[in-house]
Amino acid sequence: MTALLDSVRKQFSIKLWPPSEKTRVMLVERTTANLSSENICSRKYGILSKEEAEENAKEIEEKAFTTANQGYVTEPDGDGSSAVQIYAKECSKLVLEVLKRGPTAKVTREVPTSEEVQEAVFDISKGQRAFIEAEEAAELLRPLKEPGNNYAKICFSNRSFGLGAARVAEPILASLKGQLKEVDLSDFIAGRPEAEALEVMTMFSAALEGSNLKLLNLSNNALGEKGIRAFGALLKSQSNLEELYLMNDGISEEAARAVCELVPSTEKLRVLHFHNNMTGDEGARSIAEVVKRSPSLEDFRCSSTRIDSDGGAALSEALESCLLLKKLDLRDNMFGVEAGVALSKALLKHKNLTEIYLSYLNLYDEGAIAIANALKDSASSLEILEIAGNDITSSAASALGACLEAKQSLRKLNLSENELKDEGALLIAKSLEGHPGLSDLDVSTNMIRRAGARVLAQVITENPGFKLLNINGNFISGEGVDEITEMFKKLPDVLGSLDENDREGGDEEEEEAEVLLSSRCFESQREAADLLLGQFAATDSDCMVKVLGLLFLYSPDLQIREMSAFVLDRLAKRLKLVEISSDDGKHESDVDDDDKEDEDDEYCVILDSDPNKMSFEAVDVGDKFDGLAILDAKGQVACRDYPHSRDQCAKFPFDSTPHECHCDLCHCYACDSPAPCACWGSGTLDSDHCHATHNAASWKLVRSRVSMLKATPAPVNKTTEASSSTSQSRHNLVSCTRPIVPR
Repeated sequence: MTALLDSVRKQFSIKLWPPSEKTRVMLVERTTANLSSENICSRKYGILSKEEAEENAKEIEEKAFTTANQGYVTEPDGDGSSAVQIYAKECSKLVLEVLKRGPTAKVTREVPTSEEVQEAVFDISKGQRAFIEAEEAAELLRPLKEPGNNYAKICFSNRSFGLGAARVAEPILASLKGQLKEVDLSDFIAGRPEAEALEVMTMFSAALEGSNLKLLNLSNNALGEKGIRAFGALLKSQSNLEELYLMNDGISEEAARAVCELVPSTEKLRVLHFHNNMTGDEGARSIAEVVKRSPSLEDFRCSSTRIDSDGGAALSEALESCLLLKKLDLRDNMFGVEAGVALSKALLKHKNLTEIYLSYLNLYDEGAIAIANALKDSASSLEILEIAGNDITSSAASALGACLEAKQSLRKLNLSENELKDEGALLIAKSLEGHPGLSDLDVSTNMIRRAGARVLAQVITENPGFKLLNINGNFISGEGVDEITEMFKKLPDVLGSLDENDREGGDEEEEEAEVLLSSRCFESQREAADLLLGQFAATDSDCMVKVLGLLFLYSPDLQIREMSAFVLDRLAKRLKLVEISSDDGKHESDVDDDDKEDEDDEYCVILDSDPNKMSFEAVDVGDKFDGLAILDAKGQVACRDYPHSRDQCAKFPFDSTPHECHCDLCHCYACDSPAPCACWGSGTLDSDHCHATHNAASWKLVRSRVSMLKATPAPVNKTTEASSSTSQSRHNLVSCTRPIVPR
């Protein structure tokens, strides 16, 4: 019986070791998942990529199996339970070690571009940011110590080097500096105390001094002047640099001066990036000196650097010498009109520009027009233009449109956060017709209503290669949104979101927009219409103007009809009455009470007689404006019969007569005194007051300053002579105030 029981026990005994192959594979899979997913340990030490986790998991399992098996062979325990415990403990220990070590750097190699020179890339920037000390640095940089290595490009970014790690790296870099071509030290001292960081930078600089680099990246290190000078030995020794990156380095006026001093040779410099610093105007002048010494510059970025008007003008002047420039990024500075005009002069010389970023520069209409006019005759291969957030209105849309029409290579256009409204949107849309390469258009936040959005949408839907239209943040009515969505029914991915559009804002003045958008006439016809109508821009309520040629509203010629619609819309806005001459001799010369009460209908002219029977006399007003003329005016005209500013004079139209000419009732717009004032001039200088106009921001500023000076009470003087002298000085100060920007 006992023998039988022993036999049964032997038949049903369980062996726990060795594990099956399937069990080992499952352990590798679970370990891989633990190393590559978020958990308590990975949040502290970092998550491994799936490839790296799988590689480590296989190694962990193999080591744990070997250790447990050796214990089982040495001290067999029958069922192998002790070996299983060793196997589990060893796996846990090795997993924790891998997690603590974090993601390891991988050396990537580039495919050589030449059979004679094979260059490899050493990159430890992958994974999460981490501090490294001496022991880890020795492990990470071990491949650089291998004899005969061909590393020509190194990247230490995203790893914060302490003094211990720097001491490990210093001799290694010194041994490689003869073969290095590109060095990326961006973000390599993050979180270190200033004293330690400066010492680390000095050590790296000394190690690399005398190297022949083509690329040097020192971005994201909060360098300041001390940091720039810590790299002085390295910077001074470079004579063949082609790319220099100093972005987000806290570079102030003093630090910029140090850059100018320590980078003496920039003749071969092709790329200079100076983004997100606190340079200011004085610092910009130092950077301008570097730019002047860089005739080979192709890519210049100086965005978000707190540069004002003077610094912008200095940079613009320096850019005139960089005739090979292809990419220019000056976004997010405070240039203003004056620097914008200076920049336009530089842009005239740049024929090779393909990308221009000029958003948020406070250009306003005057600066935008100057830049548009310059680009129209240069940068023939322009592909990207960004000019968002510059307070550009429809007044500048004509110049922008003429520029865009000439840019057949244009791929991306950003005009967002301006004030183009419907009239500007129309001109921009018309200029983009026939641009097959255009793929991105952003006109968001431009006060555009339903009609303007519809015209833009129509142009886009006719372009088969288009990718994205952004018209969000405008005043498109609910019906307009539905209509545009329907237009893009077959292209849903092309139309951007309309969630931030103000649907209520599109209800008011919708009719006005419709009238304006019917006026897609030639620019020459618009100019002629504005020239005639400008003489009556400030007429009072008694003024009546006879308009002949309304028959052209019914002309079979589309362009003539559109021109007429444009003129009638302008007349309806500016005049209280439009008088029409017809065959029966009746005149629409009175405005009844209903018309006075309903001013919202002022854009609509209702004819009492048959327009096909109206008679008119032909009046020659030039080739630009056939068929429409102002014959007569009845009553007093404000800009002719009452005192008025020179730019509003009806007798001497500002756009078509010399500005120094004036009538007896003309006043200086700047100092509000009868013409000619003390600074009237002969019109030869841009600062002569005869050029003052309400359409220029610079003259508005002069006018406001003069008003403030006049409003300030004169100081009380003890003597009559002193009082007279002070009064005369104030008079000279007021009357001789000049604009700070060209008109």
